[in-house]
Amino acid sequence: MVPEGWADATLGDFVKLKRGHDLPAHSRAPGDIEVIGGGGPNGFHNEAKAPAPGVVIGRSGSGIGNAWWSHKPFWPLNTGMYVTDFLGNDPRFCFLWLDWIDFTSHNSGGAQPSLNRNFIYPIPLPIPPLPEQKKIAEILSTWDKAIETAEALLATARTQKRALMQTLLTGKRRFPEFEGQDWREVRLGEVCDPKQWTTISNKNMTEEGYPVFGANGHIGWFDEFNHDEPTIAVGCRGVCGSVHLTPPKSYITGNSMALDDLDTGQADIGFLYQYLTHFGFRKIVSGSAQPQITGKAIKAYQLRLPPIAEQRRISEVFELAEREISHQHSQAEKLRTEKKALMQQLLTGKRRVQA
Repeated sequence: MVPEGWADATLGDFVKLKRGHDLPAHSRAPGDIEVIGGGGPNGFHNEAKAPAPGVVIGRSGSGIGNAWWSHKPFWPLNTGMYVTDFLGNDPRFCFLWLDWIDFTSHNSGGAQPSLNRNFIYPIPLPIPPLPEQKKIAEILSTWDKAIETAEALLATARTQKRALMQTLLTGKRRFPEFEGQDWREVRLGEVCDPKQWTTISNKNMTEEGYPVFGANGHIGWFDEFNHDEPTIAVGCRGVCGSVHLTPPKSYITGNSMALDDLDTGQADIGFLYQYLTHFGFRKIVSGSAQPQITGKAIKAYQLRLPPIAEQRRISEVFELAEREISHQHSQAEKLRTEKKALMQQLLTGKRRVQA
């Protein structure tokens, strides 16, 4: 049902679209004009083909149906369609609608997904009066700003953690109480026993139970666990060198190596996890067609360990950093979810606003 006061219209009554323009990388000249394709920003050029403000919709490939906004003149690529006329509607409101519509059922291509403007113009689209459009766009822009702030705080928290890793895990920064105490070089096999456990196939996994960890991290559930305590798992096939800290009562499957029997008098699990994550295992990957990491190579892996008390102190710092990252990530996700729900109400007229 069309809300009272809204026009019973279609997408073709809302905006006019045009296919973008070819511009291969070798034809681009240095400049600050953004090039936007179906997958979003795609470099720069010295000439614009579309004025600001502008909207691009992904026309083909993996970006099909995605909407992109530009507040500056830009060059729309042929992998997208761009709005040539907003037909008297508020441009920001048009972007919000085009970004919200699910275009997946309007594919006009075959093996290669594609959108045709003539196929999507008939999509029903109730249009509110211009003042209400502007108010809706204003409200949702406030949410966008809040999301941008949350994402900036999340990026800052991640940057701060990376900076801590660069200094604390290399000994460039020491806590005063540990100054003068040497770090020692050891092989990983001296502080733990890398072990490869039985692989669980996808068909044997269950819908609930204990978490299963492989080279890709958490990959499913199983009705048994093979590790009662938190354990470090290192990808030895597939995603070689991935590092995951598994929770208590989990199953580490065969394409990862479990660092079992950790000598807690020599190595703190939190410190070791951060150390291995930061420095990685790229140098010990073998094979080309099927890269792998052997248990022998993991045992021989060399690392530098500070005194155990310093390891624990460093681990505590990283726990605080990760809590902050988790908090900021949750805040950003919460705002995105709330905005999505609000969009559904505002763009369909289920919730009205006073212009």
